[in-house]
Amino acid sequence: MGYMGFGMRKEVYTRKPKTAFEKVKKLYDQEFKKNGKNYTYQHCDPETLGRICKKVRQQKKKLIFIQLSIFVVLAIAFVLITSAFFINQNYTPKTIIKATKPNFKTVTYWLDSNRTLKIEYYKFGPRCAVTNYKNDLKHQNTESYYQSGEQFRSAVYFYDTLVTEVYFYRNGDTIKNFPTLTDDKVYHIKSALPNSSRIAEFDFYDGKIVKDSYFEASVKQ
Repeated sequence: MGYMGFGMRKEVYTRKPKTAFEKVKKLYDQEFKKNGKNYTYQHCDPETLGRICKKVRQQKKKLIFIQLSIFVVLAIAFVLITSAFFINQNYTPKTIIKATKPNFKTVTYWLDSNRTLKIEYYKFGPRCAVTNYKNDLKHQNTESYYQSGEQFRSAVYFYDTLVTEVYFYRNGDTIKNFPTLTDDKVYHIKSALPNSSRIAEFDFYDGKIVKDSYFEASVKQ
């Protein structure tokens, strides 16, 4: 005996549905595909249908405008937050510059069997770095200086591993988040001076400031 009513078409039931809801859904999907018509607004007159289409277009334009506005606001917020982060960290991104490796005059002193002292000087100028080596150059303590004499960097190495490294402004304040740089390139560094509207700029090479490269300038408003 065949199915009655809505279930007269056996071909729908290729296998026994799990629930009664799935039976109805399968029948509905098949009848909809067979008919191939969309009954949305089928009984609307042309004037009403035109008003509906116009309203839909307006809503789409409004949605696009809202999405673009949100995107612009988020983009501006991202730029402002990023700028504020770098300003608060007193550091602007590093820039590699094309330049020949600076020439420093180096003098080495052998203090005893376990200690060696290396002093580097700006060319025709004052000292720029002092390095104490221990145990046949295995460990070292290095300090470098501004051309005007203030300490710029202090670093301690254990074998070839950097243990600690600190950079200082000329007034003695610590430069926060100074970037990690390689020793084989010349970098141009910009750093906002603390509690000031000025920035310091200089070329940096191998832990030292390149001669005659340091200067301070007002931040452009």
